[in-house]
Amino acid sequence: MIRPARHLPAALLLTLTALGLGACGSGDGNGATTTAKTTAAATPAKGRYSDRQVAKLAGFTQNADGKTWTNPTGCRVTMILPTHAEILKYRTSPDALVVSNSADDVGVVFDLKSGCREALLANLSQVK
Repeated sequence: MIRPARHLPAALLLTLTALGLGACGSGDGNGATTTAKTTAAATPAKGRYSDRQVAKLAGFTQNADGKTWTNPTGCRVTMILPTHAEILKYRTSPDALVVSNSADDVGVVFDLKSGCREALLANLSQVK
């Protein structure tokens, strides 16, 4: 049966709309994957312990500035590194002011002071 001309544009419009919606999201598939990767990259990885837990286990006292800690021997910790990836980011050379526990999954950045490397290594050995 032949449809009257007035119904063809509506049917044609419906068909084109369906085809247009079907085309949305098509392509090489990188749209959703890229978004997921970007979101994952923007979210920092979580370690086994939080900064607060590391400080408590290692015996650090938080300073008044709320951003640094001091160990019992007076060494100042400027940053707690809760993951191996963070440790690698700041340990750019063997002389870097970064130490970590034996598992190398928790570390700290510290200020240069005689004896601090050894003292902080001892503190971090408590974080297992």
